[in-house]
Amino acid sequence: MEKEKTTWCYGCTFEIGSLIIGSLEMISGLICFVIGLFFIILYFINVHSRYDRNADMTPHIISGSLLAGGAVSIAHAAILIHGTRKGRQGFLQCWIILQIIGLVLSTIGVIVAAILRGYQAISGVVSIALGIFFVLVVKSHRQELLDYKNDESNGKAFNEMGNISNMYPTDISDQKV
Repeated sequence: MEKEKTTWCYGCTFEIGSLIIGSLEMISGLICFVIGLFFIILYFINVHSRYDRNADMTPHIISGSLLAGGAVSIAHAAILIHGTRKGRQGFLQCWIILQIIGLVLSTIGVIVAAILRGYQAISGVVSIALGIFFVLVVKSHRQELLDYKNDESNGKAFNEMGNISNMYPTDISDQKV
């Protein structure tokens, strides 16, 4: 008997929500990666065409950061998507832990931004609130997986131990000689 899944937004299950979150993160990671790669190539061509050895390294560092951030985001999203599709709650727990670490670091960044430039902290607060919502959706899906696993293991133990027909053969052909 299939356990009924909880819906949270327009009839969407937590599993579908987790896949949507992973897909959005994967797309944003790919965009960051491609932009970082594009700017590194563009900067490399520009520097070598001018033979300028004393060029400013700031664009190169920013491009490298975009490239690395995109790669990390792609890997982070892959953990979530794989865990959701295969029903592996351990992968979801890993994603949740990494996301919480990112949210703590983002909160520190928002506090610093609020001290230095107050108006820039507003977008950070919105981003943190969205991140908390994402964690709650994935955590709810993980809890559903754990509940399903517990229900399934309890039912299996009952059938193996409590069902008399499994213990005693009713047909002569089932008996061992």
